[in-house]
Amino acid sequence: MRVDTLVQGHGINAAVLSKILERLNTGDIVRAQILDMTSSDLLLKLFDGSEISASVAGGSENIDAKPGEFIELAVKGKNDNQLILEQLKNGETVKADQTAGLKAVIKDLGLPASARNMEIAKEIQSNNLSLNKETFEKITDALMRFKDVNAAKAAFLIANKLGIEEKNINALKQLTDLQVKISGSVRELLVQIDNIKDDNIIKDIADRLISLDKQGIHAAVQAKNASAKASNADLLMNALNLGLEREAPQTGKGQGPSSEALIKLMDKVKAAVGQSRNVNQSVLEKTISSLDKLMEGTRGAEASTLERAGVLKDSLVSVLNALRKAGAQNKELQGHAGDKTGGGIKPDEGREIIRQSFERLAVKIEPDGLKGEINVKKLYRELLAKLDVLKDAAGLSGLMQKNEIASRIDNIENNIRFMNQLNNCTTYIQIPVSMPGGTATGELYVLKRDPKRKRIDPDNVTMLVSLNTENIGKIDSLIGVNKKNITLSVRASDERVIDFIKGYHKDLYERLCEKGFKLVDFKVRKTEEDPHLMNAERVAGRELELNKGSIDFRL
Repeated sequence: MRVDTLVQGHGINAAVLSKILERLNTGDIVRAQILDMTSSDLLLKLFDGSEISASVAGGSENIDAKPGEFIELAVKGKNDNQLILEQLKNGETVKADQTAGLKAVIKDLGLPASARNMEIAKEIQSNNLSLNKETFEKITDALMRFKDVNAAKAAFLIANKLGIEEKNINALKQLTDLQVKISGSVRELLVQIDNIKDDNIIKDIADRLISLDKQGIHAAVQAKNASAKASNADLLMNALNLGLEREAPQTGKGQGPSSEALIKLMDKVKAAVGQSRNVNQSVLEKTISSLDKLMEGTRGAEASTLERAGVLKDSLVSVLNALRKAGAQNKELQGHAGDKTGGGIKPDEGREIIRQSFERLAVKIEPDGLKGEINVKKLYRELLAKLDVLKDAAGLSGLMQKNEIASRIDNIENNIRFMNQLNNCTTYIQIPVSMPGGTATGELYVLKRDPKRKRIDPDNVTMLVSLNTENIGKIDSLIGVNKKNITLSVRASDERVIDFIKGYHKDLYERLCEKGFKLVDFKVRKTEEDPHLMNAERVAGRELELNKGSIDFRL
């Protein structure tokens, strides 16, 4: 296909197109995002933001990518306004050509092709950013202002829409260079708390955590019953309004004493509920008792009043039963929270209470699977609340180490904040995990196959799970989910651990079958590069490429 045939259809600037064609020569490497494709042609967006269209050597069936994805292509030839490209596959490298191409782009921006500018350009390219002067200047400015940032970190922050500022740089450094784990930081913090000699501070912290844990349980009950409370009030008010409407005096007819008594009774209940919409259990019980007495005294001519009273009683009984059930659930959960208070606890008991309070945050993994679902937002919300308790208690004390404790807590809170903001663009989560025999930190990276898709499809997703364990080291698992089919590629640093994991492939297959999934591919290899925030996509991409031609177990 000739390039000029797509210029008008896609709004490609002819002058820009001509300049690009002059710059590209046979053998050059083009990294671009696929905007559209036909059986033989591609519409591409280059990393400087410009768009071109070109034909594909051998047709688009040789392109292993979809619209929205980034690929590398080699220029196979040019003919006037026609550009012919071929995708690079299987780790093909053409470093010299890439370097020449970057130098040309940098010069087009009016910048010198220095070593630093080349490094900046490569990081912009690897983060799929448009290589323009604005991005270049942002990274250059960051390198001059901050000592702990390099081109890779600056480009990563820009790509994930995070500001290049001290707190973000510090969090990124901790999570990548220092491999800081939230659960490890909390453990170190608790060691500091455990070493506090002032027993009154320990008792104060324990007392506050007991109250906080109880409040958490009570809050769960309140949240569960909040909607029920509103619907109960609606139900009651509707029943009262309907009863009053039907009991209103009708023209030409008198109103019996029972009817008048019913109206007064309903008015009384409406006033009790009032604008607060608070449905009081004792009011309902007294009203139902009054209705029973009224119905017993109602005869003959007031049969309609008897019917209305019966309907109203049914509504009141329904609301009353709902309130009693909610009260029973609340009492049961309060019992689970325990009735121990911090007032009379001993220092050693206080330290144990503090430890257990934080341990309860960890996700429990038993041999037969997870104990309940993972609610990461709730986990971090509770962790931050408990950290506030430690910070407040230490801050109000005369502890010499209170500034050190506050600084450690600030670091943990900043890392959590950073991960929450990062998850607006990608998904990276640290999860404290409790397993038989020890604790660990789980790291979850979720990679979207289609960059244009905002929501992650649980039936078509790739996850990189990194588990830091106490006994067998770090285990990295690339998990592919395609409906009910699972592929699993595991990396470990020790050959003995690799053999150990391989020995359980049949058990893993059977366990997944019990859950309704099928393990179709399983590989275990030695770790080559530890994944972290900034390289997770590259590590996963390389693993996916290796999986196409290497099989340990096909099940």
